[in-house]
Amino acid sequence: MDKREFFDSLAADWPGHPEPEDAPAKRAQFVALATEGSPSRILDVGCGTGILVPDILMQCPSSTIVELDFAPEMIVRNRAKHSQPNVLFVCSSIEEAQLDPESFDAVLCFNVMPHLDSLDASLRKLVQLLMPGGRLSVGHLMGSAEVNAFHAGAGGPIQRDHLPPVERLASLFRLLRLRVQIAEERPDWYFLRAERPVT
Repeated sequence: MDKREFFDSLAADWPGHPEPEDAPAKRAQFVALATEGSPSRILDVGCGTGILVPDILMQCPSSTIVELDFAPEMIVRNRAKHSQPNVLFVCSSIEEAQLDPESFDAVLCFNVMPHLDSLDASLRKLVQLLMPGGRLSVGHLMGSAEVNAFHAGAGGPIQRDHLPPVERLASLFRLLRLRVQIAEERPDWYFLRAERPVT
């Protein structure tokens, strides 16, 4: 079973997966930080069944939201729940996605960064998709050590999926000429936001 098949197999039960009691509040906090300033075009990378969509719509009701995931079953279930005309769907990996450069002023990566096949290539593609002044945000409900231990224990195609410590990822962002604005990590929280400079 490859990674796409693995996530397809989880799609039906994804909304019912157990999570910490404070997970809804933390997701709302992630979206609020990631969409600060009311961006007009938002890309939700690795969107799954659309767990962030309600919070994004609450924060940015008139924004265009592009839900991107490489697992077809995740997109099918996301689309079934969200019929708003400003919510669009793309089934693709980020590396292969046919999206216009500089077309988003907010790119959200929630619980997805460890699963990208090539971190360097994926980050370069995400930066290309950002408008000047746009922001790239990465979030998890656990710190990197906790995320990596969870994946190792889960086994299968995600057992080696690795999240760098937030300062390491921030350094990679800076190498790509992003301006890091927030870099926070605790055992129960991971958040990084960076902006593509206007000039």
